[in-house]
Amino acid sequence: VQARKERDFRELLLGALREITPVVEQQRFGVYFSDFYLPEFSLVVEYDEPHHLSPGRQRLDSARQSLIEDKFRVAFLRVESDREIEGLNQIFRIILAQNRSGTTHG
Repeated sequence: VQARKERDFRELLLGALREITPVVEQQRFGVYFSDFYLPEFSLVVEYDEPHHLSPGRQRLDSARQSLIEDKFRVAFLRVESDREIEGLNQIFRIILAQNRSGTTHG
């Protein structure tokens, strides 16, 4: 069950990228799933609510992220709760940078 803040971020993200690039929800990477995946840019977007800030959870998230990055050759962007606009702006910067350098995968 998706928490309200993550649902709100989902709507923001999907609405903002609707005309730009596909966004896959709950993309499977081995035994793990990502919150959002932009396949054209090999970008995983994880929405981190406050429970992701505990040291134990951060270690688990970091290990999971490293495994996915290494095995599937994707980049990760973590968007913290209450920093949704900053996260969306980071996504736009990544898209623009890849488009300028011609490194998109689509």
